[in-house]
Amino acid sequence: MFKKTLSMICCVIFLQGCSQEQEVKKEMTNMETALLAATEKKRNEHCYIFIKTRSKYKCNG
Repeated sequence: MFKKTLSMICCVIFLQGCSQEQEVKKEMTNMETALLAATEKKRNEHCYIFIKTRSKYKCNG
């Protein structure tokens, strides 16, 4: 009985760790997506300024 209870406790602890790991991965993915979107927006603003001022320089980000 003790071994079964101990085994169940270990299993629950392991599953909680897996759940937390998935949440961390999800949050990191969300942060990466936000960073990429912000970078793209900034690059687009940079290109727009060059186009608006009719600069002779080619916009390459």
